[in-house]
Amino acid sequence: MKNQSNYDKYFFNICVDNFFKNPDKIVEFANKLEYSPDKIGKWPGVRSDPLSYIDTDLNSYIVSKIFRVYYPSNKNQIFWDKSNLRFAKAKSYGDKILNEGWIHLDTSAVAGLIYLTPNANLDSGTNIYQLKNEFKDVYDDEYPCSQKHFFYSNSPEYNYEEYKKQLKENNNKFNLVTKFNNVYNRLISYSGNEYHAFNSFDGFENEERLTLLFFIDGVRVDSPKPYDYIRELDENIESKISKL
Repeated sequence: MKNQSNYDKYFFNICVDNFFKNPDKIVEFANKLEYSPDKIGKWPGVRSDPLSYIDTDLNSYIVSKIFRVYYPSNKNQIFWDKSNLRFAKAKSYGDKILNEGWIHLDTSAVAGLIYLTPNANLDSGTNIYQLKNEFKDVYDDEYPCSQKHFFYSNSPEYNYEEYKKQLKENNNKFNLVTKFNNVYNRLISYSGNEYHAFNSFDGFENEERLTLLFFIDGVRVDSPKPYDYIRELDENIESKISKL
């Protein structure tokens, strides 16, 4: 059972536009790769092999660029144990319910994605959520969502009405707190303990929603983690306020 409160939040939510200097080149490269669905239906659409399998150096360059968003000084030494970067493609399922994302939790230290579809539907971005207070001590992040797996894997056990029921039961336990629109060449990044989901695949009837997903773990930096760094002056601020 995962739970949001069991993880330290080191990386704040961040949004950076115009992330790649030449995003069209990234898209051209992504479209040369082979894609496949998840065999057990953990996620929608299709994904490429991990970028580290395709080109180790390219994988390292992009991960380093992602971390420069949090650590802009080139003096920082940044290391990570694991990185999983994959290009992902998905299309509309032609139904509002089926196009809605399942709110879930990752387990990596930092996660996020880069939107790579020009002129995409802005509402096809990513939302960040918080558990409603009444579920914080009882919600199981391994909540049964068998129909999600059945649907995404094209299993004969998939049932539309049961799918709607499970999706509603899961997503109704959350409040929306942040919405990131799908803007071409925009990076969004967040701590792995943030509940999130794609907003919708609406608008992708005739083209694919292309993203570059990333999950990075075992992060070590020779300076405080981002949240720790911005908290360093809290005592000074509180002390000053108390004297005013």
